[in-house]
Amino acid sequence: MVDRGNLRIAMILLLASTVISLLVGIHAGFRQDWMRMSLFFFVTVLVIFFFTMSLMGLQIDTRFRRIEDIILEKSDSGRIVETTPLNQRVVHNLNQVISKAVGIFMVISVPVLILLAATAGLHEKWFGLGVYLLVCSISVVISIALLMELTIVRHSKRLEELLFGNTEENLIADH
Repeated sequence: MVDRGNLRIAMILLLASTVISLLVGIHAGFRQDWMRMSLFFFVTVLVIFFFTMSLMGLQIDTRFRRIEDIILEKSDSGRIVETTPLNQRVVHNLNQVISKAVGIFMVISVPVLILLAATAGLHEKWFGLGVYLLVCSISVVISIALLMELTIVRHSKRLEELLFGNTEENLIADH
C-alpha cells in the first residue's frame, strides 16, 4: 500500500522542482543563455511527466485495490480464495525485482544523462547535447511504461485469482 504522507511530500517536491526549473529556464532565456534555458525547460517537461505518471500510477493502484475490496466483500463467505502457487509467487517476486531495477536505473541514468548533456552544451557540442537529452527522454518513457505494465499485470493477476480462483484449468489456460 502506498503511504499517503510520503506520497504527498514527494508530489510537493516534484511540483516545487517543476516551478524552480521553469523559473530558472525563463531567467536563462532573459539572459539569452539558450543552452541553459533548453536544459531547464527539458528538466521541467521531464518533471511534469514524472508528476503525471505518478498520479496516473496512483490512480491505477487505487482503482485496482477498490475493485479487489468489492470482490472480497461480495464473494461468498464460504468460498475460499486459494493462495498463489509457488511458480506465480516467483514471477511476482521477479516483477518486484525488475520494478526496483528499473527505478534504480532511472534514478541513476537521468541525472547522469542530464549532466552529460550540460557538459556537452558547455563545450558547445550541440549534437551531443541533443543526443543525451534524446536518450534521457527515451529511457524515461520506456522505464515508466515498463513500470506501469508491471503494476497492471500484478493487479490483474490478483483480480483473476479473486474472481476465478486457482483452479488447474485457469493455471493451464495462462500458459
